Amino acid sequence: MSSKLLNAKTLDKHPTIRRLTWRNDQGREEYLLYRLKRHAFSKRMTLRWTPGGAVVTAPLWVALRPIDSFVFDRRDWLAERAAITNAREEKEDGTVAFRGGRARLRFNARGTHFERSSEGEWELHLGIAEDEPHERRRAEIGFALRVEARRVLKERYEIVQSRVLEKASHWRLSNARGRWGSCNPRLRTLNFSWRLVGCGDDLIDYVVAHELAHLREANHSKAFWAEVEKIDPLYREHERLIKEIRVDDLFPGL
Repeated sequence: MSSKLLNAKTLDKHPTIRRLTWRNDQGREEYLLYRLKRHAFSKRMTLRWTPGGAVVTAPLWVALRPIDSFVFDRRDWLAERAAITNAREEKEDGTVAFRGGRARLRFNARGTHFERSSEGEWELHLGIAEDEPHERRRAEIGFALRVEARRVLKERYEIVQSRVLEKASHWRLSNARGRWGSCNPRLRTLNFSWRLVGCGDDLIDYVVAHELAHLREANHSKAFWAEVEKIDPLYREHERLIKEIRVDDLFPGL
């Protein structure tokens, strides 16, 4: 009995993630998840395995059905990649980086959200079972972190911006892995990596101050650092601390 794709759908809370379900040779249902990225300049579909799971890049004009078939036909290769990755990973300690510390993961919750425990420690409550596949857990954790990053960055941004005269036209979250933030002085727009949510408030504030200072000084001259110091008098210490953290190290695979 050959395997046949039974169902393909987009996850409700993760619009870029697709779930494929099929029945194996023993008659049992199996499924896999993959992240879909559309690219205007792509001429063909490509599939790669990352620590966070399968990622497909496809041209804008390709429909979902052929993309699903493309992934389904390579399910055995993906299973091999997943097994290798899981074997190499160290055992999870049940926590995730959050606001300068660690948040304890709590499964089987009524919805996914962060909250303080009775001891004052952060906890990430996840609306999924602990025995869900690795990719599914990663997707849920990543979703929760991005939602909370938007809330935290909005809070910290408003606090820091109240200290300066120069205002940005707007800011947005990015998926940047190589830098914490960026500024476009001409458009007066700022970008912040959602991974900043893993840092403490003092370091988040420093990054916001750094990018706001670029609205006046689009360089790293003495004049620029003077602007930073006006906003964050302890910027030297914060600059040293944040340089010790690699953006992509806080949340491996996310």
